[in-house]
Amino acid sequence: VTGMTSVPSLLAAFLASSNTSQLRDSTLAHVICGGEALPTHTAATFRTLVPNARLFNAYGPTETCIIATMLDASSAGVAGEETFCSIGLPAESVYVRVADSTLKNVPVGVLGELLVGGSGISPGYLGRASLTADRFVPAAYGQRLYRTGDLVRLRPSDDQLEFFGRV
Repeated sequence: VTGMTSVPSLLAAFLASSNTSQLRDSTLAHVICGGEALPTHTAATFRTLVPNARLFNAYGPTETCIIATMLDASSAGVAGEETFCSIGLPAESVYVRVADSTLKNVPVGVLGELLVGGSGISPGYLGRASLTADRFVPAAYGQRLYRTGDLVRLRPSDDQLEFFGRV
């Protein structure tokens, strides 16, 4: 096995129940976590037990073709007293905004709703025109943004996105 995709809670259980020397000597090269917040202690345990593999923290709702942002958590440091890893930077051909309730951009470091745009955005919800109009909002140049409902902020130190829960 050279690659694995997992939710962070399953990765933590896998690390806790595995033989340490087998993990260290394994062929595992890449692990992608997503679906829930990646605790910093799980990432740190992974780096200790599987030092030759890369760990990626992937974020993205289905409406944005699954992966909207990503962090290489194999070497990412932890800023301050973070409980969860950053959700990283936008993936290729994805752009993000952090906005207030009126959809105006908030300053760096201020909490707001994550809006995602780019080539992978869904056209909307089939047969649900009012929900589509609420969640998929107009952006510049005829593009649309998806209102994720997730509360984030751009970290002032490195522009990484930090996830704080639902709006």
